[in-house]
Amino acid sequence: KTTGTLIPTAVFTRLVREVCSDVLRELKWRREAINILQEAAEAFLVTLFEATNLAAIYAKRVTIMKKDIEHVIRVTSTMGGYHTVCQNIMTGKA
Repeated sequence: KTTGTLIPTAVFTRLVREVCSDVLRELKWRREAINILQEAAEAFLVTLFEATNLAAIYAKRVTIMKKDIEHVIRVTSTMGGYHTVCQNIMTGKA
């Protein structure tokens, strides 16, 4: 419950620019666009880890594991595009 960012802005900005430079070198980012992308990415990750934590708790563990994330991805695959994004993250295609 914070109003700031979870990932340092400079780190996130550098990551976005690095990933995008692999695709399109001339791509330029406005500060507002990076802020919106960071907000969406953090919201996605928080939701993913909340669900992952619930999966670990259900399995009577306090530590999340890769299989918990995979379980969340399988369960949410029936809900639409969330599955594809998660799958790409897990396989390193994102």
